[in-house]
Parts: sequence; structure tokens; C-alpha cells
Amino acid sequence: MEGPLAGDCWEPGNQDEIVFGLMNDYDKEFLAAYGYSKFADFVNPPIELAPYGEAWQINKDPINKDYQDFLNIQDQQLPGVIMAAPEEFDAKWDAFVEAINPSCEVYSNFMHEEVLKLVDIYYGK
Repeated sequence: MEGPLAGDCWEPGNQDEIVFGLMNDYDKEFLAAYGYSKFADFVNPPIELAPYGEAWQINKDPINKDYQDFLNIQDQQLPGVIMAAPEEFDAKWDAFVEAINPSCEVYSNFMHEEVLKLVDIYYGK
């Protein structure tokens, strides 16, 4: 490709010269002291994706009810566990574990089997 777009990043927010050009002098000096040109340089590069896909891509329709139960229990009870006073924590945690265990077991077993299927397909087993 030739012209002004040659080598442009698919996301302008990650293109060094655009990000750097929009910064104030303080930020530029700060980054330069570390040898960086954008704040994203402080974090690790993205990991290489698995050749057979990622677990979040697995279709959960076969266990939709259990999966929705799992998510609902988390949404409803986990904030209360996290914010519980120390004297209430154990009781709230135990209630959470008891409530989520059935759907968690179905969900984790399903995901384990699906990942193994994807690995087998990719590696031809």
C-alpha cells in the first residue's frame, strides 16, 4: 500500500504518532523518560490467541438455563459477599457457594468438555 495511509494502525488510538501528537508536553516528557511513545507501552503486549479459539467464544446455548442461573446468582449475591462486614462474610460466602454450586458444576463441566473438543479438532485427535 502506498500513500499517507500506508502502515496505519487499524485503531488510531494505538498509532504512536497520532497519540503522541495529541499529548501535552508534560506527558511527552514523561513517556520519553521511559523510552515510550504512548501509555499503552507500559502494559504487556496482548497474548497470542489459542489456535483453536478462546473459551469465551463457545456457544453456551446447550446449557443456557444453567449459564443464566450462574450469571444471575453472581450478579445478585456476589456484591453482598464482597461488601459484607467481617462478621457476616462467612455466612454470605457459604450461602453464595451453596446457591451457585449446581449451575457452576454444569457450566464448568460443559466448558471443560467443549474446550477439549476444540483442542481435539485442532490437533486432529
